Amino acid sequence: MDDEQRRARRAYIRARHPDRGGDPSAFIAGLARYDLPRPARRARVQVVQRRPWALRLLTTLTRRLGWRRPPPRVR
Repeated sequence: MDDEQRRARRAYIRARHPDRGGDPSAFIAGLARYDLPRPARRARVQVVQRRPWALRLLTTLTRRLGWRRPPPRVR
């Protein structure tokens, strides 16, 4: 991929990424025209939904308050 194509792909991603309000299915379909055939070892693009705010808050509190403490050290 040359520099011109790379710039066009990055501009497309910046403008239409789902994290910035773009449509996930349209983003993946549009991204396919910039991508070259990938080797089998590379992962495909996946759109992950953000967890609800209450669950994120609970997870943060759990981690900060130390409810999952590491096992005590053995001396």
